[in-house]
Amino acid sequence: MDNNKKKPRMSIRTANLLLTACVILLCILMAAGISQPMRFSNERARREKAVIECMTKIRTAEEAYCKQTGHYARDLRVLVRRGLLADSLRFIPFGNGKRFLIETSYTSSRTGARRPVMQCSATYDDYLGDMPEEEVSSLKEQADEGGTFPGVSFGAIDSDNGNAGSWEE
Repeated sequence: MDNNKKKPRMSIRTANLLLTACVILLCILMAAGISQPMRFSNERARREKAVIECMTKIRTAEEAYCKQTGHYARDLRVLVRRGLLADSLRFIPFGNGKRFLIETSYTSSRTGARRPVMQCSATYDDYLGDMPEEEVSSLKEQADEGGTFPGVSFGAIDSDNGNAGSWEE
């Protein structure tokens, strides 16, 4: 047996082609890693804009109803029947049929007068539920740490905040 036989070596050209392919692959992976959070952020903004547009119309309808009746509607169907709200606005955009959560109550002013209050909300899970779970979980964690609502809301059930929206802060 001849141990002095030369083993086939890779040519410099082949090595360069392999290195170039690896560099291109790494660049693609890096770009994908950077663009995913950007795509999520853009899609979240687009969806939140649609949710806020609905909530703004709901708030206007609820305030008109409250002026008429002295209290807020617990069910958006009441606003639809009164002609104050389009039926489609009861549903959260991108929510796969989920509806806005409406809570109503009364609070007392300093003088003891009862004032109606309400809160309307849609959680991140409601309108981002079909997006990457780790991104949505991160948003919920940030909201929890910051003491804010994990989604979009207006009004407050425990105080009269003038039906301010979370997007207006």
